[in-house]
Amino acid sequence: MCDRAKFIWYHEVRNGQYHVGGATIPQARELEGIREAAMWVFAVLFEIPDVSGLIEQHLTARSGDDLPKRNDDDDRLIDSEYGTVELAGKPHYVSEIVHRFDPVWYSELAGEIKARDAANATMNEESSQ
Repeated sequence: MCDRAKFIWYHEVRNGQYHVGGATIPQARELEGIREAAMWVFAVLFEIPDVSGLIEQHLTARSGDDLPKRNDDDDRLIDSEYGTVELAGKPHYVSEIVHRFDPVWYSELAGEIKARDAANATMNEESSQ
């Protein structure tokens, strides 16, 4: 249970960030308290006695198999569009960085490039007829 005074404090921290323009990164102790308060509210609203256990169970069940995998075709599409970037003095393909950062974004980015290229090909075919 999150006592009232702590709950109000954590809510004020949150309001300070979103509405007042306070510090953009709360301290670790504030994050722990905000998490505790959020899980308490969730438990009360949805009548779930062990929110922490439910979260742990969900995270354990996720294996990462449901995330998009890298593939040569999408790598080539993204890299032909964006090339390489230099990080720590070394060149890296954008496709590699994007996939490591966010595999879903990687897949969406490749899909957007494919859709754009298909639309351009269709327009070129129509204009040549």
